[in-house]
Amino acid sequence: MDDYYAGPLTALICCDRDRRVLVVGHSATVITGWPEGDMIGREISEALSLTFPGADDDPIARCLEWGVRVKGEPCTFRPYGLDDERSAVVDVFPAYDDDGGLLMALTPIMKG
Repeated sequence: MDDYYAGPLTALICCDRDRRVLVVGHSATVITGWPEGDMIGREISEALSLTFPGADDDPIARCLEWGVRVKGEPCTFRPYGLDDERSAVVDVFPAYDDDGGLLMALTPIMKG
C-alpha cells in the first residue's frame, strides 16, 4: 500500500474474507450515498450492486483467491436509493494478515 495513493473522489472500503463491509472511509458515504452504519456488515457487491461488464471473472474474488492486487477494473455501481448505475473503476488489495480480507477503492468516472 505504500505505492498507492487514492484520489480525493475515491471511496475506500475494507471488507472481511467473506466480502462483508467492516469499515468505510469518509468519502464512501459521499460517493456511494450509503450511510456508513447501513453499509457495515453487508456483502460489498450486493450493497453497491457492483457489476463488472466485459470481465471474465469477479475481480474481488480473484483478489481474495489469489492474494493479488487487482487494479483498474471497470465496473458499475448503484448509489444508495437511486435506480441508475454509475460507471467507476475499482482497485482491490488483499489484506496480508490472518483475517484475509481486502481493501477496495471505488473511483467513479466523472462525465463531462
